[in-house]
Amino acid sequence: MGPTLRPAHRLRHPSLMVFLRLASAVLAFFEPSLGASGASALTRAYIEDGRLEQAILFAHDRLRHFPLDPFLHYHAGRAAQKKGLSEQAVVRFAHAAALLPEDANCRFALAFALREVGRLEAACAEYRQALARSPDDPRILFNLAVVERERGHRDVAIEHLKRCLSRSSRDLRAAYTLGLCHYERGEWKDARLAFEAVLRLDKGYAKAHYQLGAVALSEGDRLAAAVHLRRSLKLSGDYGPAHFALGKCLEDTEPSVALRHFEASVSPPGAVPAGHFERARLLARLGQAGRAREALEAYVRAVPRAAGHGAVTELSTRLERMSRPGHS
Repeated sequence: MGPTLRPAHRLRHPSLMVFLRLASAVLAFFEPSLGASGASALTRAYIEDGRLEQAILFAHDRLRHFPLDPFLHYHAGRAAQKKGLSEQAVVRFAHAAALLPEDANCRFALAFALREVGRLEAACAEYRQALARSPDDPRILFNLAVVERERGHRDVAIEHLKRCLSRSSRDLRAAYTLGLCHYERGEWKDARLAFEAVLRLDKGYAKAHYQLGAVALSEGDRLAAAVHLRRSLKLSGDYGPAHFALGKCLEDTEPSVALRHFEASVSPPGAVPAGHFERARLLARLGQAGRAREALEAYVRAVPRAAGHGAVTELSTRLERMSRPGHS
């Protein structure tokens, strides 16, 4: 899946950060007497300064005095989210959205937090409400599409992504995710067009090159696939899925090179455990039973549930026969 937007923007300009630190110092002096808006501003300043625990503690204390202030709930949610307290963030954003039902940002933040805790249906409902209030917002369209894809509704996701791209045509994440949706539906031509659009925007997008290779491999064009996969690995040489796919391209024509790619595919980032199995299968085909056995054992360690699968059992039986005296 493509990356998603965080619900709040970070202030990065140095002069703004200096201002926020000064402001937080001044506001902190008056902490006990701050009203709701001042408490919200100080919570935000603590967040932008990276003092998340202080932001959370202060916000919770102030919420005892101002339980109906939506912005204080919102910034308390932001602090919890950045601290990794996802369930707490959901509670705070839910309060903010209930107190400020017409605000699309509160709905967006709640939806994002719900997705983080795996509540996809609820996240989808909140994104839809946010979209009803801001129907042309590309970030809402994109994130709603991401959730719909995760729910298995790729046709719906595709429609949202197309709407997103009609409003933000240079959105790499949306174009890439559109390609993924088409690929997962077996729509090779549409997938290829989407990934080519990504590369027109950014020729160095390694994963788009990889996906074009995967499309070509799915279509049976191993030569074209190898070209795209080599480009991907030139840009990102340790990407496991690209190594795995290139190994599949080369297993018949250059088995020794394919073995190296299968071996590389099992290392992070994006490790592909199936690389162990493909390596074992290819080694067996080359008559190297001992090394094949080691690779197969590595696969079962990496994917224990595969131990009883038919392909694994069949290869294991074959390796046993190969290891018997007199086998040729």
